[in-house]
Amino acid sequence: MPPPDLKYVQVVKHREGDEVTDVKKRVVFGNEEEVLNALESAGNSVNTSYIERNNLTVRNGVSRLIRKTINFSKRLNPLIMHLCLFFAWFNLVKPHDALKIEIADGKQRWIA
Repeated sequence: MPPPDLKYVQVVKHREGDEVTDVKKRVVFGNEEEVLNALESAGNSVNTSYIERNNLTVRNGVSRLIRKTINFSKRLNPLIMHLCLFFAWFNLVKPHDALKIEIADGKQRWIA
């Protein structure tokens, strides 16, 4: 049972060939009027680019999720362990360019 304050919208993209011709929003959970008011205050858009980018990053970083590879997981537990290791590395170890700090010494140098 979802929490009562959950607001969930599904984006349905209609395509003709390779082009998206129509994008429709469908409220799955929550009062439709409340969801539409929340969308108006946030710029009236439901954007899937962040989750799609995250899915691509995980799929490229975890070889067990790539189809037809030698690393395919036949059991769930090794897959979960591999995902946990990837997320720990990605969030805690890997240096991200967006988090670097400029050194103020007149030269263009950064601390990663």
